Amino acid sequence: MNSHYFKNDQNLSNKTYNITFYYKEYLLSLTSSAGVFSKDHLDYGTNTLLKNLVLSPNCKTILDVGCGIGVIGISLAITNPHLYLEMIDVNERAIELANHNIHKYNLSNIKAYVSNLYENVTLTFDCIITNPPVRAGKQVIHKIIEGGYSYLNINGEFWAVINKKHGAPSFEKKMQEVFGNVEIIEKDKGYWVLKSIKK
Repeated sequence: MNSHYFKNDQNLSNKTYNITFYYKEYLLSLTSSAGVFSKDHLDYGTNTLLKNLVLSPNCKTILDVGCGIGVIGISLAITNPHLYLEMIDVNERAIELANHNIHKYNLSNIKAYVSNLYENVTLTFDCIITNPPVRAGKQVIHKIIEGGYSYLNINGEFWAVINKKHGAPSFEKKMQEVFGNVEIIEKDKGYWVLKSIKK
């Protein structure tokens, strides 16, 4: 039986991988393993989001929803040491790896913890970023948008990347419905980078 990255499976292999990539002027190498999203390479959608993400000058705090091993959050924490970031994922192994990667780079401005959607989140943020777990289903990923509104400060930004064939048009429509605005920042090989602002 195939194990999906949004479920916890104790029978997974312990084989590890190093995912190496450039973000801005930094060469990063993060530890990954079986049972997490994009276990052995940098996902194209994540890379597309990082390349097109422009943080508002007012952005001081960021929440990475469905963080996996921490590619987005750690990239931003390293390049923006003045920011405070939190990363959440329902996958316990992903969070273990994210914390390993935080420790590897000795980062003090970011933390990662297990949370099913926003259930363990206690703060509100200036920016929420997500590469949503599309295999979890439309209902779950739309809850990321709905919940995100509540956990954003006024003028906070909600950023997402999603492939057209995995539901980008309906995701865009849901962002418009929840936030009252949505902008398509980029379309690249089927991946849409979307942004909404909480007015």
